[in-house]
Amino acid sequence: MHLPSSRLTLAATDLGRFLACRHLTGLDVDVAFGKRKKPPKYDDPFLDLLIARGFAHEKEFLEKVKAEGSAVLDIGGITNPRAREDTLAAMKAGHPAISQALLGEGDWYGYADVLRRIDTPDRPSSLGSFSYEAIDTKLSRETRGSTILQLSFYSDILKSIQGIQPEFFHVVTPIASEKYRVADFAAYYRLVKRRLEEAAASDAEALMAANYPSPSTTATSAAGGSSATRAAGATTTSPSSPASHASTAASSSRMTSRRSSASATSSSPSPSSRPSARRSRSRGRRARPASSSRGAAPTRPSTSSCPSKRAAASPACLRPRPATSSSTSKATTSPPKARASTSSE
Repeated sequence: MHLPSSRLTLAATDLGRFLACRHLTGLDVDVAFGKRKKPPKYDDPFLDLLIARGFAHEKEFLEKVKAEGSAVLDIGGITNPRAREDTLAAMKAGHPAISQALLGEGDWYGYADVLRRIDTPDRPSSLGSFSYEAIDTKLSRETRGSTILQLSFYSDILKSIQGIQPEFFHVVTPIASEKYRVADFAAYYRLVKRRLEEAAASDAEALMAANYPSPSTTATSAAGGSSATRAAGATTTSPSSPASHASTAASSSRMTSRRSSASATSSSPSPSSRPSARRSRSRGRRARPASSSRGAAPTRPSTSSCPSKRAAASPACLRPRPATSSSTSKATTSPPKARASTSSE
């Protein structure tokens, strides 16, 4: 966003910035009105490499369009002071493809990577028996929400120019060309656009204060907290609050009880239960608990495989198991006959 006159002008990229952080939008408004200095730009070789690769990806796509037989008219983008007028003239002339086109209406503007002409004899536009659809080239293999909002904005401006709404917009990645239906995202785009206009017209200091990045919220989001809980408006407790201490105490109590149950169930079973378990394993069957209760622990955990989730883990299940055949496994786990007869006595 910038302030060419007394009115604030918003760009298509401001939609993605507002969606990511409203506090950032407040900072942008202060910078546009001169109340805050613009952050300095530092040398970033990695960022320069990404920008160069982005231009190379766009150039490669345009070469592909030319190879298909479509002429490409380069408007020049930000370097052309008459980019908006040249874009409208190229659309009225019906150029097959227009790159770096400037689209704007009212207090909004944006530079589209490519506008591609689509023949629509069944749906004639104000330009003729054709219309235009927006194409954006991206290095990212996954399409982001900010990209969808930008292309929705371009499609909205195209609708006001050509009289009909484009049916699709396109995202070209290094591995695929994706097509999205404009009507599927139109309502969401209008909602975000209206909220951004309201935020930009409000007091920037109040906007920043109401949307200051909270460390607890940031940590929850970074750790992959429940999105359903955040959407429902659940509040996060600070580490010093009584609710936080109570939650920590309850968690410690649960961990202590689990350790106690684990140490109790991992104790060695009685000698009388060993021969029956060994004989059942020697017959190719797994030893089963003596009790039929679902929650009861087995009399002897199996050393050939880990116990179920209901039983606590014993040290035997932590030993690495060799990758042997089933016949070898049975032979190694079966105890000597002499030892089994001795224990039965």
